[in-house]
Amino acid sequence: MIFSNDEIIQFELNGVSYPALCSLKVLEKIQNEIGDIIVAEDKIRGFVPHVDEDGVIDRTIGTFTFPDVSLVCKTLAWMLEEGKEVTDGSEEIPSLDDLQRQNEYSIIDLRDIVFPAFEKCIEYPKKKKEAQKKTATKTQTRKR
Repeated sequence: MIFSNDEIIQFELNGVSYPALCSLKVLEKIQNEIGDIIVAEDKIRGFVPHVDEDGVIDRTIGTFTFPDVSLVCKTLAWMLEEGKEVTDGSEEIPSLDDLQRQNEYSIIDLRDIVFPAFEKCIEYPKKKKEAQKKTATKTQTRKR
């Protein structure tokens, strides 16, 4: 396995836990579905960026709304497929239909599961290292 345990998340449905991973393979599927990863990011988190009168998009301001249900569910399904593949899982994973018909999670709950993994996957390695350093510093500070 080439992924660390902190990159693989556990998704629980009907009392069963499944590994899920947002990898470049998942990003490729998202890109094939939507066309632009930045647009997909906005759709997953439920954000509509401001567009000025000249058509210039400003992602620093905008409006939050409901996430794109279809994209959030598809992304989670792809993450579950990837988690199963990289962990050599043999059990059946929930299908896209199962995810869309379940009643344990709201769309906001699903977004809150998918978006952090997606965000971590698209971060630049330098940002990941900086985040790890901050976490290590906070941990050391707490121990004192």
